Amino acid sequence: MPVGWPNATTLKSEKRTRAQALGLALVIVAGWADALHFMTRQEISLTTPWQPALPLTELPQGQMKACNVGGRDVLICHTRDGLFALDNTCTHASARMSEGRLRGSRLICPLHGASFDARTGKVLGAPAIRPLACHQLRVLDGMVEVQLGDFAGAT
Repeated sequence: MPVGWPNATTLKSEKRTRAQALGLALVIVAGWADALHFMTRQEISLTTPWQPALPLTELPQGQMKACNVGGRDVLICHTRDGLFALDNTCTHASARMSEGRLRGSRLICPLHGASFDARTGKVLGAPAIRPLACHQLRVLDGMVEVQLGDFAGAT
């Protein structure tokens, strides 16, 4: 056999290596697709009612306020980009986000300084790694209303 030609053992080894690489690539893509699905889905039922949170006049731009909406602790943030509703509990250490700071659209946890995008719930800075859950929000006749949902970081 000429030098450099693969023998049967070499071919089997290369096929196995390629198959393992392909399998790993499929696992990575499947995991990414699953994560993308999780991050983009909205689990808001059409039957979930809008619930009043607070009068718009109580929340000037650049401020945030905690509210109890349907038994859930929700934080309403009024940024220059608009109004946004998120869970009021940090996903890192369960601190109340309303005790932290709102800087532009960056929401900063009072306990360890984790930061989140108030518009989307997306993590902007460690130590948190999971986004805050976001909720639909509207203003009707001067009243801020929230529709609770169970999805995170995807609006």
